[in-house]
Amino acid sequence: MARLISHTRKLSYQVYTTYSLGLRLSESLSLTIADVNSHLMRVHVRCGKGKKDRFVPLPLMTLKALRRYWATHRHPEGGGKALYNTTTRATDCRPHRRPRVTPA
Repeated sequence: MARLISHTRKLSYQVYTTYSLGLRLSESLSLTIADVNSHLMRVHVRCGKGKKDRFVPLPLMTLKALRRYWATHRHPEGGGKALYNTTTRATDCRPHRRPRVTPA
């Protein structure tokens, strides 16, 4: 895994965070600064599989990597609250409704 991360120079922080937290790609891309809780050492994952929220443990090495990333890669998207500068965001977390079927 270390070789894979080292070969992805531009995305190494995203790959490392996704792998070390055990996140799905969509979950990782949707992270905000407010989702990372360094006091409780956990990350709030919103709208995960099954449209459910969950908390995952935050390893100390991952927290340090995120702090290094944030110190050099802040960006204005989303008022500076989005963790990664991506165009893909999982914003719709509402459960999908089935269309009503009326008897004929």
